[in-house]
Amino acid sequence: MKLELEKYCRYFLVLLILLPQVISAKPRRFDPETDQMIKDRLLSLESVIDVRYSDEVRDKLFFYLKKHKEASEVTLGKLPMYLPIFAELVREKNLPKELAYLPIVETDLFVNAVSPVGATGLWQIMKPTAESLGLRMSRQVDERKDPIKATDAALDYLAYLHAIYDDWGVALAAYNCGMGNVNKAISKSGGGNTFWQLKQYLPKETQQYVPKLIAIMYMVKHYADHGLKPKYEQDLLIHTTVAKVRYRIDLKEMAEKMDLDYGLLARLNPSYSKGVIPINGDDNYVILPYCKLNIFVEEFGDIENIVMTNSSFAHDKDTDLLYAYTASDDAQREEILIANVAYANRRNNSLPTKENPTDFYLKNASIINDRTYRYVKLSSRQSLREIANNYGVELATIMVENNYSGENLPRLGDMVKVPM
Repeated sequence: MKLELEKYCRYFLVLLILLPQVISAKPRRFDPETDQMIKDRLLSLESVIDVRYSDEVRDKLFFYLKKHKEASEVTLGKLPMYLPIFAELVREKNLPKELAYLPIVETDLFVNAVSPVGATGLWQIMKPTAESLGLRMSRQVDERKDPIKATDAALDYLAYLHAIYDDWGVALAAYNCGMGNVNKAISKSGGGNTFWQLKQYLPKETQQYVPKLIAIMYMVKHYADHGLKPKYEQDLLIHTTVAKVRYRIDLKEMAEKMDLDYGLLARLNPSYSKGVIPINGDDNYVILPYCKLNIFVEEFGDIENIVMTNSSFAHDKDTDLLYAYTASDDAQREEILIANVAYANRRNNSLPTKENPTDFYLKNASIINDRTYRYVKLSSRQSLREIANNYGVELATIMVENNYSGENLPRLGDMVKVPM
């Protein structure tokens, strides 16, 4: 009897200690009005995913919008750096635009993320999967950390999973926990073929996977309505270009010769683990600020042909993908617009603080397109006409693309822009 009494006394003391904390703890739910607003907005989203305002989605939204608000603002600040890369490839492959937000689910856009089980990069790709997708992994290079190549591979894998399961929710689950676990869940559910039918039979982490994506889709569109302000990384709001590299280059040496901060160059090229671009035929490239392209060519002059994909973080068409989930009103749309076109000023990459952002964007749309060009250095051995003939392009086209005229003649050393 005495032992029982002591046991209950201990329980009572624990309750006295915890009760004030429970009473003072912040609620894990939105107020009724906000909750209904979120529900209405979510259910109106057009999506290939079966969007539901479940308890899991509600908890994730509370996590992103309230409990970890500051972390969400950091993630939102990275969108101008990565979202357009994802968006471009999603559009090229004719895949659902929701997939562009999956790296936020995976890593909160931390490009060097490595999970306890070895999943690496923005898309958290495991080594066997990376090998099957053709991504290189060595002491010098880990292409799972390459924002472009990893995205390309991950989207191909997602398309493959969708072809098998014919449901994007199930394909996402398979991406997270593997086809084996999904197949077991299908069997246990008696043949379920949607995420929500399989959910209770999936691993706990995977049960939260689609709800997290739904919550992120909402957050990126409506964050301003909940008082979140993206913490943009000003160093990364730049207009970048991609140049193929055909021989070994040390990134520190490159940064020094281009008068460029090595830390920035390394962040733009995270797949080169040792800070060195190794020899690998035509498969290597370097991402660098556009304003440094001419210096790059001067210092590494034996690279005569540079294939440049404009990977700046804005597009002059199909803005739905960039803005559908990033603007709930005109003011917010313009805030995002400023962030996405800041780098369009080639000379100083400064933010257009005085000019109307929409006017600024329209004025500079010609330098923020998604076309691919080849840049050829004009030398004494190759005339402008010869360049045109060599690449099957009309001379008049090259004149227009490069703004050449009687008052603006081409000069030796010019990087001539040749449409591909």
